[in-house]
Amino acid sequence: MGNMKAFCILLLAANVLVFGLGSGWFGHPRSEIGRSPAMLSSQLNAQALTVSPGQLQAR
Repeated sequence: MGNMKAFCILLLAANVLVFGLGSGWFGHPRSEIGRSPAMLSSQLNAQALTVSPGQLQAR
């Protein structure tokens, strides 16, 4: 019974550690490396896009 209890505690601690790494508890998360606020300003402006009618032909 003692081994199973130790295994569950170890598994819980590993889950908390992995969650913390992904959430940025220990620095920037890996998914955010290389991103900067300046990148947001260079994205496309949806209001500035224009769509022209296509050439649909019925057969």
